[in-house]
Amino acid sequence: MVALSPADIDRVKFHTGMVNIKYIPAQDITRLLESCNDIEGNYAKKQIIAQLDRCDEIWKNTNMAEEAANEKRLYSGDVNRSEVYWNLADAMRLWSDAYLRETDRLCRLLALPNYHKSENDRYRFERSGMTFINAIPGPKDTAVYSSILEETFLIGSFGY
Repeated sequence: MVALSPADIDRVKFHTGMVNIKYIPAQDITRLLESCNDIEGNYAKKQIIAQLDRCDEIWKNTNMAEEAANEKRLYSGDVNRSEVYWNLADAMRLWSDAYLRETDRLCRLLALPNYHKSENDRYRFERSGMTFINAIPGPKDTAVYSSILEETFLIGSFGY
């Protein structure tokens, strides 16, 4: 078993949408940490790191802040005019779709949910309590057994 470095685990958290773990169910956070620390072999680790690099590159291309216009035209040449046209809204849509596809591939490699997808938003704010149970350390509570014993023997009048 091999494990990802802490920097790569942070990259996995970012690209799976689990940046603010306060709003992610504890079961998914535990699954993320287990899948990053229990990778079967170095080849799988190399493929996961390569997928993280792909997600990083595509994430950089989704930044359209440097191009403020909705569309851009470039005219070049004096005699032979050529026009190049960019529609930045379509480009943003294409890069966002490509980013979702690459994060889906990463999530499939690690068997994790993709919180970048809008259909998974409902799990962020779900508070069911039954999804993950983390036992409190210390001695076991015997009050439950004593109440069962009381009800069985005293109320049911088996012993008296």
